[in-house]
Amino acid sequence: MLMIGKILGASMKSILLLINPKARSGAGSYQEIAEALLSKGLSVIGLSDQEKNADFKQLILTYQEEISYVIVGGGDGTVNRVLSALVETKLPLIVFPLGTANLLARSIQLKANVQDLLELIDTGRTIPVDLGMVNGIYFINVCGLGISTEVNKNISLKLKKLTGPFSFWLTGLKLSPNLSPFKMKLTVDGNTPVVTRTWQITICNGRKYAAWMTIEPDASYSDGTLHCLSTEIKKWWQGFRLLPCYLRGNYRDNLDVTLVAGQEIKIETRHPLQIDVDGDVQTNTPAVFQVKPKVLNLVVPAAALKDSRPFFV
Repeated sequence: MLMIGKILGASMKSILLLINPKARSGAGSYQEIAEALLSKGLSVIGLSDQEKNADFKQLILTYQEEISYVIVGGGDGTVNRVLSALVETKLPLIVFPLGTANLLARSIQLKANVQDLLELIDTGRTIPVDLGMVNGIYFINVCGLGISTEVNKNISLKLKKLTGPFSFWLTGLKLSPNLSPFKMKLTVDGNTPVVTRTWQITICNGRKYAAWMTIEPDASYSDGTLHCLSTEIKKWWQGFRLLPCYLRGNYRDNLDVTLVAGQEIKIETRHPLQIDVDGDVQTNTPAVFQVKPKVLNLVVPAAALKDSRPFFV
């Protein structure tokens, strides 16, 4: 592990600051953060107004030789857009949470506070973490198909701004009565397939999903494993009785779910079904999910490493 401040001090390179203005709290954040960084004597790549709205992945590739690390301000979807470029360049990532769910930021105890960001630059640690990949697309948190996909397709931006993470639950409650379970075949690490009818399949790289839900208490971003949860209730409203299980990540002896883990998970359905990847619909079944061990350099607060062990070990 390396202290991020020492990386910057040793190389004297600049920071690439990328802020999604369309994120829930993204409007006006670029100038505030840039001024705070400059006030501490840090060098920030000067982006034109056109570049600020350009493809973030391409900006990372363009400036990779001039920068020490990348600050990405936005939600989990914004982070997802830069993963392939960060893997390619091996540049460390600092997340500034400006989205709705902010799963990654919640997991590593980050807040949308400029002073916390400056402290993270001074004292944060860079650690290699796993990524998931589905049909060639990287993800850092979670993929889903079923109810979650319909929620991500239909959620209102206005509702997101008004209610934050609760907007996902409110949208799910509205949509669920009109949805139906689907049949799928699930194969983990080439073992005997499981065939079942499900309302929702959730595949996590870390331990959190849907803002507060836990898929496996001991899951981490560096355990070399993907965790898959299939919800197989008879009626959609029966999911309410599973809420304690979802919150704690304890599904033992529950016949309404299938919980598996492995390095490769294959899902097949009778007809192609769309898959949401870190909150955005990006691919469909049939799908192959794989873990890519320790391919992303992520900057985390030292306190998070201490308090969250074993989540990063």
